[in-house]
Amino acid sequence: MLGLEGEAPESIDPNIIPTKLAQIREAGKLSLLGLREIELEEKKHLIFHRRQTLSYRSNGMRFTAYDDNGKEIYSKVYYSVGGGFVVNEEAANADRIKEDDTRLPYPFKSAAELLGLCQQYDLSISQLMLENEKTWRSEQEIRDGLWKIWEVMQECVHNGCQHESVLPGGMKVKRRAVELYRKLSSKPDDDLVLHDHLIVTDWVNLYALAVNEENAAAW
Repeated sequence: MLGLEGEAPESIDPNIIPTKLAQIREAGKLSLLGLREIELEEKKHLIFHRRQTLSYRSNGMRFTAYDDNGKEIYSKVYYSVGGGFVVNEEAANADRIKEDDTRLPYPFKSAAELLGLCQQYDLSISQLMLENEKTWRSEQEIRDGLWKIWEVMQECVHNGCQHESVLPGGMKVKRRAVELYRKLSSKPDDDLVLHDHLIVTDWVNLYALAVNEENAAAW
């Protein structure tokens, strides 16, 4: 429903999603791409055929729109092909997805080769990867993109450590990250350094759990 209103996954504030969905459901209307208001009865107008599969691969979806008389006015098929890439049916049938053959300054196919190059050219892993990435985009674009990813990751961890709720679904799973966060935060720093050598691992586990629960809650 939020996609139909023109919201994008990478830009919408997750905290406002429940409120916006509640508003749409209560009004029985949504603003199509923010341009035109249409009636929406969710159970009648937004139908998922979850047991149907598509020809090219199972990880795909067909979107079909109908007018007020039930006549099909548009249909399009998209497939998720891995690596964060989505292609339409025409691209899938044309087999346009192929391995990137761009020549890199420091090519490698294994961790051993990567470490060997770092030693040979006296570069850290991050320095070497930056030089490779500059093949496709400017250094400023790379750093801006990394900063954006970092901000999203930090926000996701923060939200996961603050929210208390039962996760969606029939199993009634209660969030656990917030309780673990309180437990770890209550320990004095000096005590942690002296007595708990695994504290770093505990915090890493907390961050992973917080992100997992945020993803589950978004579903």
